[in-house]
Amino acid sequence: MAKRLATEHAERGNAARKKAEAMMALKPRSIIKASQHLNNAREFYDKALEIEPNHEGALRGKAQAAIHLKDYSTAADCYEKILENNLEDDEARLDLGKALYNIGQFDDAALHLKKVVKADPKNEDALFFLGRSLQGLKRHDEAAEQFEKILRINPDDSRTLVWLAETYYRRKDYATAIHRSNMALKRLPEAPIGQDLSHEGALRNKAKSIRLWSKIWRLSPFDGSEE
Repeated sequence: MAKRLATEHAERGNAARKKAEAMMALKPRSIIKASQHLNNAREFYDKALEIEPNHEGALRGKAQAAIHLKDYSTAADCYEKILENNLEDDEARLDLGKALYNIGQFDDAALHLKKVVKADPKNEDALFFLGRSLQGLKRHDEAAEQFEKILRINPDDSRTLVWLAETYYRRKDYATAIHRSNMALKRLPEAPIGQDLSHEGALRNKAKSIRLWSKIWRLSPFDGSEE
């Protein structure tokens, strides 16, 4: 009876979360209403977890709602609990690594993401966030290796090209940073004026910035490193 009640609460939480996700997909997004639904979802998940603390569906749902609300610490806690019950759950491990990355725990993030990559060497998401975590640790050579692995799988991945360009910039390899920035920009066509607020727009602006600063430091007698 208790398990069934916990599942019912989790399912109600899922319904509220999916309503929020549908609203977030709208343009313009209905952020306030979406946030209300996400908070309602969390209440249902919490009720489920009060009854059954290890309810996997409630833990995953609560983590996903928390990520939408940018509460990555709560998401990490939920994924850790899932892994306590199933160490072989690589999906939860990947999501844990991403959550830890987002709260700046780069060492722990890299530890979990390496395990995912070991199990699935072509997991592009794991490779990407492993690269970003290694960047956070200023281990730029290792970060570049992860990004290069992604490009061997998917040469047109503009997101990876941009972050790889930044990695080469941090390594003071300005010529390669410029080259990778140009490759990214070829895959990120210009948007009409006033319509460049997308994720692609942010990547495009980052690539332009890396290219510009790489050109400046390449010609400068000074050290362009921030380290």
